Amino acid sequence: LRRRRRALLSPIQVAARAQHQPPFAHGGARPGAGRKRVAPRPCVPHRPRPAHASKHPMHITLRRRRDVPSFRQELVRDLVIALVREKREPSFQIVHFSIQRDHVHLVAEGGDAAKVRRGVSRFTIAFAKRLNGLLGRKRGKVWGDRYHRRDVRTSSEMRTVLRYVFGNAKKHGLIPRTAKKLDPYSSAIAFEWWDVPLPDHPLKAKIPRVRPRTQLLGHTFLYEPLRLDESPIGSATRTAS
Repeated sequence: LRRRRRALLSPIQVAARAQHQPPFAHGGARPGAGRKRVAPRPCVPHRPRPAHASKHPMHITLRRRRDVPSFRQELVRDLVIALVREKREPSFQIVHFSIQRDHVHLVAEGGDAAKVRRGVSRFTIAFAKRLNGLLGRKRGKVWGDRYHRRDVRTSSEMRTVLRYVFGNAKKHGLIPRTAKKLDPYSSAIAFEWWDVPLPDHPLKAKIPRVRPRTQLLGHTFLYEPLRLDESPIGSATRTAS
């Protein structure tokens, strides 16, 4: 009976069926099968975080919820600057930052993984509470995902991360990629290892000078200076933007 039904099909129909049907009708992987992703991008996996050595700086990425207004505002920048100063402690400190529309990049230093987790939690909780107050929201979540952390182990990685963080606005098209311009929503103006002297800027006095504790962040002479016209290379972390 199956052979008779198959004989009734034209050669084009037979070829189309063979292309779109698996050799076995039941079980197995099928194109388009499975639960569809709801989030627009992969979330940070809920698995134990790796151990952390205090000698390694960190690139930390924090992403806001989609219903929270853009972070590219002066009030958010002032809030981040205040928290960089207030949340500095022996076991954790933020050295540099970059604020984008829907996420924040931090270059930080800390002790072991538990101390880093506590330091990031203090920052994110204080940020969310104060931002809700500034926006007139009584309550509500601000962060849309767990923070992503990448440890920096070499001088070349350190330069790539700094280039990526300071130039993230260029990556997102907010500043022309080859423009000799620093992002005013970052701590780039306070970074001293540029290829040319920077002019005085009022923002420079507002950003706290955090003295690095790690060799990779403190000894910038280990790598060549950053150039003002550089654009970030690809993605410095798997989930960062």
